[in-house]
Amino acid sequence: EEPKGEIKEMIKGYKNIHFMGWISQEKLADVLRQGDILVNTANHEISMKFLDYVNARKTILALNDRPSKFFKHKETAFLTDDFTQGLKELIQNDELRKNIEKNMKKIKTYTWGEVADIHLELYKRIISGDKNLDEFKTKYYHITY
Repeated sequence: EEPKGEIKEMIKGYKNIHFMGWISQEKLADVLRQGDILVNTANHEISMKFLDYVNARKTILALNDRPSKFFKHKETAFLTDDFTQGLKELIQNDELRKNIEKNMKKIKTYTWGEVADIHLELYKRIISGDKNLDEFKTKYYHITY
């Protein structure tokens, strides 16, 4: 969908701002890496889109609501209640974007195989009656940067 109103006026003359619409999964990673700001308007703590964005290591603009359980404002994402204002600030502040991207590179990501192995180990420990699962909470289910 094409931008409207204030956003449309703000990006006039910029040849490097593109609103892409739907993109196939095969092309997604390459397209995301070309962007400077990745916008997610969904109010999810984490989703496949967020995981794709994290793997792209780019600045994420997201709602300051449920995504704040995973991301930290102006550290690993730009969280906002006003996407227009958030986009303006990110476009105008190269240093902020670079800092967020630097922090994004510190987020540990896993391949699907690694995720499967982690969960298999977790299930084995639960089935065996192991009640000490703090390692999984601290090692795999939070961000350290």
